[in-house]
Amino acid sequence: MKRATALAIAALLGTGTLVWFAFSRDIEEAKRRTEGRSAVLVTSFGQLEYASVGTRRPMLMIHGTGGGFDQG
Repeated sequence: MKRATALAIAALLGTGTLVWFAFSRDIEEAKRRTEGRSAVLVTSFGQLEYASVGTRRPMLMIHGTGGGFDQG
């Protein structure tokens, strides 16, 4: 019984480590992909990050809370 528990714990720790490395790699890739594509405007309510792209008629798009300019 103790051996099975130890193996299960080792498997969970190993899987968690692999997931952590994959997540870290994906986050760094996303940061590189979006770096330099936004600007920050300081307002009396705090910082506002935005991106301005395209050449057609302007459109304001506001996404939900908890994300960056690239979440829209």
